[in-house]
Amino acid sequence: MGVTVNKSHTGLRLFLSNDVYFYAVDNRPLWYLGINDVAISDVLNDVILKNEEIATFLIENPTVETKAGGVFKSKHGGVITRVVVSNSSPGSSGSTVVDVNIGGTTVFTEQAHRPVLAFDDADGVTEVDSIDSPAVAANGLISIDIDQLQTGTVRWLRVDVFIRRNIIVREADDYEIQSNEIVLGG
Repeated sequence: MGVTVNKSHTGLRLFLSNDVYFYAVDNRPLWYLGINDVAISDVLNDVILKNEEIATFLIENPTVETKAGGVFKSKHGGVITRVVVSNSSPGSSGSTVVDVNIGGTTVFTEQAHRPVLAFDDADGVTEVDSIDSPAVAANGLISIDIDQLQTGTVRWLRVDVFIRRNIIVREADDYEIQSNEIVLGG
């Protein structure tokens, strides 16, 4: 038995294979562009954003420590795509180095890939997207370690870990269009 979704209730308009807008760049379907970070409109960009979890760790008066800021439990799991580190008031010298762990194991098997925020970084923000072991299981536990801290007084440290949720992709043949309803084959 299939699942029935009434288009009038969802507010979504699906592109049909005979629709002139179904295929866009390089003859790829629009849904394919959406799941590959190529947003062609604000609507598709909103869909992408809703498929991402953000684990935010905010630490006041940080020190070199493990599980700084607690532990985040990923509801859906997925893949870590990037890590952003920032501080509100930099130290006087050195760098802050952060490690990200899933279930206590680092995601940076290549330690040089860890985010490094220098005390004299112009905007006080650094971002890395080279994650060596990015897979997060549903209910996976994410924590951060502050491996090194700038000298001086760093008042606040913020670490954001972006997790793209696992998305089930269906082909057009999986659906049967019946007037104003879409039926997912069972």
